[in-house]
Amino acid sequence: MPPANLSALMAQVTESILLSILKNAWYAAAFSDEVIDKPLSRTLIERKVALFRGEDGKVGMILDRCPHRFAPLSAGRQDGDTLECPYHGLRFNRAGECVYNPHSKTKGPLRAADIPSWPVMERYGIIWFWPGDPQQADESSLPSIDFLDKPEEYALVKGRLHVRGHYELVVDNLLDLAMPLSSTLSSAAVPTRPRRYWPLPASAWNGAQGRS
Repeated sequence: MPPANLSALMAQVTESILLSILKNAWYAAAFSDEVIDKPLSRTLIERKVALFRGEDGKVGMILDRCPHRFAPLSAGRQDGDTLECPYHGLRFNRAGECVYNPHSKTKGPLRAADIPSWPVMERYGIIWFWPGDPQQADESSLPSIDFLDKPEEYALVKGRLHVRGHYELVVDNLLDLAMPLSSTLSSAAVPTRPRRYWPLPASAWNGAQGRS
């Protein structure tokens, strides 16, 4: 049966995308200097999220949508370790818990309004997030990229490139060592084999000359 509403349809689309990625792994969410004194809105794996730092400097990543009227939390005000919804003032901490409801007598939490959050870590000047099972988010599983911590030896050029395609295709392209190696990549460590050439027949060559 077709979904009853647009929200159900979007949930189905998002779930199909999440099923097509390796979820229990660390992914780069932003550069550390992109999240300083105000929240950052970003779309990661088809989900709009808000990244922000608490008073202790640690980063949190929560869904960038208040469950009440779907206002973007990144457009709201940061108050201590929480983001305040710009619409009705609900506040959410880095765990996605609604810890402040200005419309209740006690101004206390509204746990029915809790929203998703994701494990994050910061290393090599990059904020990483874990989209899979939070219980399996092991920081030691992040591969070592030591050269990023050696600014005296390496220069780092930062930026983002939007690619209209699945990220696995980008990975395949960057890791495809079957592509022809230029002389700049040649070394004793790269196995080589004698090249074989097949000469073109004279008729083909003459035809090409006639078309020039």
